[in-house]
This record gives sequence, structure tokens and C-alpha cells, in this order.
Amino acid sequence: MLRPALQTARNVRLTRSFQTSAARRAAHGDSKHDTHESFFTGPWIQAGIIFAFGVTAYNFLPSPKEVVASPTTSNSALEQEAKNDSAPWLTRFLAGRLAGAAEQNEQYNDKHLALTIEAADQRLLFNEAERPKVRRLKYPSLFEQQSPYLVGAGTTPDLSKLVIKSDEQ
Repeated sequence: MLRPALQTARNVRLTRSFQTSAARRAAHGDSKHDTHESFFTGPWIQAGIIFAFGVTAYNFLPSPKEVVASPTTSNSALEQEAKNDSAPWLTRFLAGRLAGAAEQNEQYNDKHLALTIEAADQRLLFNEAERPKVRRLKYPSLFEQQSPYLVGAGTTPDLSKLVIKSDEQ
């Protein structure tokens, strides 16, 4: 019973002696192990120089030419691009293939617009639709309690298609 307590006390003493060893205590005051953290170390200085160079280069680079983002906005621009000899051959080829499709694109756009309007109308119709109101009677047997002989002509509704459902249905 006393032996395990002595063993743990010995283990604690050993770990403390390792933690407070002379070599470890000497390392705290050693200038070799001192770390001074700042932004004026090598990698941060290099990153700052690269950033400054990038900002300067961006300011002096030529700006891109102002052109329409896509020549497909007009058929005449496509035809002009197809005839331009200074344009790359792939650009001329694609512009020539797309130049005649302007009328066809207009037809597709008109058809798409009509289908979109129809879909919007259907969506409005279905969004406004409501289920029929259900009126629940506490005593559904009330329809069968009335005498068929004491009813005046034309005062009874037609109950031939009436379906009585229970609460579980």
C-alpha cells in the first residue's frame, strides 16, 4: 500500500528534475535561443518589396483597349470581324459562322420570351390556387334525422353526391 505512493512520488520528482535541468535553465538566457518577432525579418521585407513592385508595375502597364465585350451583340459587328484580316483565324472563322445566325437568334429569343411569359402566368395561377374549404360537422348524422315528409318543395339541397368522411380520412 505504501509502495505505489512512493513510486508515484519518485516519478514526480524525476519529471520535475528533467523540467528544471541546468541545460534548460541555461537556454532561457542564451541569445541563440532568443526570438525577436517583428515585420522587419527577411521574408516580410521580401514580401513588401514584391508588393511595392507589383503596385508600381500595375500603375504603369498599358490599359486594355476599349471594345465591346462580345461581338455577338450585333450582326454587323460579327460580319466586320469575319472580314478583318488582322484578327486571328479562329476569331474570323467563329465570327463567320455566327454572323448569319442573328435572325435565328431573334426568333429563339422571341420564342423564349413567349414561353417565359406563359410559365410566369401559370406560376401566378398555381400560387393563387387554394384548396376548397372543408366544413366539419360535429354530428354528421344530422343529415339523416330529418323526416322526408315535412320538407317543402324546393327547400332541400341535392344530397345524392354527398360523401361523409370521418376525421381519420
